[in-house]
Amino acid sequence: MKPILKIDSEKSPRANNRYEALNTFSTNKENERLAYPNLSLLILVFALFSFVVPNQIWAQKKIETTFIVDGECDMCKKRIEKSLDTRGVLFSEWNVETKELFVAFRPGKISIDEIHALINNVGHDTERSLAPDSVYNNIHHCCRYRSTSSPHMITPPDTLSPNAPAHIRSHE
Repeated sequence: MKPILKIDSEKSPRANNRYEALNTFSTNKENERLAYPNLSLLILVFALFSFVVPNQIWAQKKIETTFIVDGECDMCKKRIEKSLDTRGVLFSEWNVETKELFVAFRPGKISIDEIHALINNVGHDTERSLAPDSVYNNIHHCCRYRSTSSPHMITPPDTLSPNAPAHIRSHE
């Protein structure tokens, strides 16, 4: 064991004997481990937070779902898809013929109930909920699908249960 720096134990106030002087200024690996006992633990924690945690945060799962949304034309298509141009929705496409809306979204950013509410807020009924009458009445006349003769109405008035909520029965 060679010291990096020779210290005269008589001149140094910190070193009372030669052994202490050598121990203090040596390059011995044992002394380095004693000086940094938690270095490997710190490296492990750093690696964990640098690689594992961000991947878990950024790798939220994607949900893809399809459901029925009432509408009539290409203006409806544009309105429905534009309503879902928001944070958390990765992709949306509404089919005019089948009335099916395909949506891919991140559940950590937006819920399926919020998606239905966004569509309702632009005047379109979904399988789960109806658009407010005030919004529905303001959409273009060719987009109105709630007439009793419309083949596109999701819930025809004659099939409504008497126990249905009042806001749904009001569309009879």
